[in-house]
Amino acid sequence: MLVAFTIEADNELEHQLPHRTTRGSAAGSHRGPWLVSLVMWSNFLRFVGEDGVPVRELPALAGLSKDAIDSQLTRMGKWWGYVTVGPDPADSRSAAPRRDWIVRPTRPACGLSGSGEPCRT
Repeated sequence: MLVAFTIEADNELEHQLPHRTTRGSAAGSHRGPWLVSLVMWSNFLRFVGEDGVPVRELPALAGLSKDAIDSQLTRMGKWWGYVTVGPDPADSRSAAPRRDWIVRPTRPACGLSGSGEPCRT
């Protein structure tokens, strides 16, 4: 039952969310983020609200190790385009450590957080 639900949820999201895959019209163009799945959402994206979350809080929120969070940040950010990771604009230090950086959803990821609310911008 869970497998069937996951497939149906992924299929519905694919119809509603701009994305790219290795096949299809946007393949190779780097337009849009990579197609997200329910597993990616449940393990990571649901913890990144519109206002962002500090990197240091993600291991506890997601129940993942720091290494697993680093891996998710690489995939969700650099590879697939669902989050950005950068210094907090409110932090006055010239070079804040990465653990104090903020993870924010990109426009395509808006509405994928646990709140289900679309981004304001």
